[in-house]
Amino acid sequence: MSTNLEFILTVILTEIIPAAIFLYAAYWSLEIRKALASPIYRNHALWQGAVCMMVALAIFATYTNGLVVSILLVVFYTVFFLVVFAFIDSTIKVARRSDPLLRPILKWETIRIAGWCSIGALTVVNVVSYLVDPNLASSLISSVLGNLFIAIPFVIGGPAILIGARRSADPILRGNLKWLGLAVVFSIGLEVVSAVESSLGLSNFQIYYSYAAIPSGLLYILMGYAFYKSARSLAPVTHFPLEQD
Repeated sequence: MSTNLEFILTVILTEIIPAAIFLYAAYWSLEIRKALASPIYRNHALWQGAVCMMVALAIFATYTNGLVVSILLVVFYTVFFLVVFAFIDSTIKVARRSDPLLRPILKWETIRIAGWCSIGALTVVNVVSYLVDPNLASSLISSVLGNLFIAIPFVIGGPAILIGARRSADPILRGNLKWLGLAVVFSIGLEVVSAVESSLGLSNFQIYYSYAAIPSGLLYILMGYAFYKSARSLAPVTHFPLEQD
């Protein structure tokens, strides 16, 4: 009985609710995009919706295994991090353009080159690894993605977005960027939780569908909510006072 309850709770908290929130955030991003006049805002909302959909898919893809599925996951996560980095890159560009002084943000023009190079290196490493040894490739997924690439867009991209939000002269974009920066903070929290689980010697099979997965699920929920609020902030509703007779 407890095992069934544990399975049901973890499925709801770590898969169904987080994926639903991210899909809802993606819906709002794409719907609000239709009403935006500026091409910059439209492009920003499009990438934001794409990231939300990719994260929703990743939540379910993480809990699969098998050789064929692992090969598909290599392709999926390569595209996933490509979309995420493109979104962060475009967001920081928009933030800088909204700064009246057009100040550079954490030397992002140099950092973004390293980010795109790491994506290319990641793709080559994964493809070559699967051609040589699929089992080796499976281990490289976590090591390369976790250590080489994620540090660039998230650890640096998050503070860069928050700095851009503080400098922006556009109040709508400022609110949007603040929520996005908070979402990145939650994503860093996910990496910390993952590192703690690895230090405890827990395998994926000991974590998935167990109470140990709930902290990650809650962080996904908070991150999805931040994306939702970020999307809604692109179309704020102004409340006009009622006229009195």
